[in-house]
Amino acid sequence: MERELLESVLESRNVTVSGRRTSMRLEPDMWDALAEICRREGMTMNQLCSRIDEMRRGGSLTSATRVYVMRYFRRRAADADSDAAPDAAPDSGAEGDGPAGGRGDGTRPNLQSPV
Repeated sequence: MERELLESVLESRNVTVSGRRTSMRLEPDMWDALAEICRREGMTMNQLCSRIDEMRRGGSLTSATRVYVMRYFRRRAADADSDAAPDAAPDSGAEGDGPAGGRGDGTRPNLQSPV
């Protein structure tokens, strides 16, 4: 399995970001993760990429996308860990600070976090 990770091949795909067609080169697993985020959030790939582009503070869209995907799933994992902890403090209902910051009611995460 480690060898498969080291031999990752980039795939180029076209996306429309804020009405402008562009291409991104990402690993197949990153494309799969973006598609999963789109399903979870009820967004199209173009909408999600536009959102990431609006949030980024510099650097390339491709780099910002990788960071966004990592933060999204890292936050989801942290939320799942805190939900599973028997002595976890109750959620205050405030929005979180990461790409998947919860609303405290078990609904979809906040996508407003900077990348």
